[in-house]
Amino acid sequence: MFALLGVTLFLSLAGQASLQLLAGGISDTKLNLDDPNVLFAVDAINTYHNLLGDSENRTLVDIISAKSQVVAGTLYHLVLKLKTSSQVEICKVEVWSRPWLSGYEATQVTKDPSCKIDVDTTLTPKITGGSALIDSQNPEVQKALMFATDSLNKMENSMYYRKPVKVEEVKSQVVSGMAYHFTGVHMAATSCLKNGGAVDLKTCSVLDPADTRICNFDVWWQSWEAVPYKLTNYQCQ
Repeated sequence: MFALLGVTLFLSLAGQASLQLLAGGISDTKLNLDDPNVLFAVDAINTYHNLLGDSENRTLVDIISAKSQVVAGTLYHLVLKLKTSSQVEICKVEVWSRPWLSGYEATQVTKDPSCKIDVDTTLTPKITGGSALIDSQNPEVQKALMFATDSLNKMENSMYYRKPVKVEEVKSQVVSGMAYHFTGVHMAATSCLKNGGAVDLKTCSVLDPADTRICNFDVWWQSWEAVPYKLTNYQCQ
């Protein structure tokens, strides 16, 4: 999965090595909704989605599970239930607490949060039709794909922009709006540098030899929302 830029959303290599070296057993723990580590996790999840272009504010509903692990401090493995104005999400996040340190090193998120829509809640989009194959060159599909491409480029810690060079399959599904399910999107690194500012990816050539990642993701489109597109359920390898 692409890693987000930003000190609050990933550890240094040295920190990761410390986690691996000093990790102890994992055990259940009890945390309150107002626990500082839980509140930090919620803030990190909101920051993460803001970087994806999703400015919808997520608020805490419940702590589904909380586990702790001794790792030169305490590593909390949290599963949280959050809500937006239109849906409920289940998010997994890990918070590393080292209270004797200062600044951002005292509390960190060890990797990108992972959130999925809670299908059991009434706030999820009502599915009014089954999914159906759709042409990847469809103009609406292309708009959704370009949004996803922009979001994924913001997430990856890379010097170069990526662009889709092949889409194996796309399905559309009528929900509260429209959902596009992308499978097998080949994201190739291009010659365009991110530090050069915004670019038209159509003008960017693919690097040779190609550095390509295969991604699956969903894009949810709701025309009436302030941010009409949302990227969900993404995974790249």
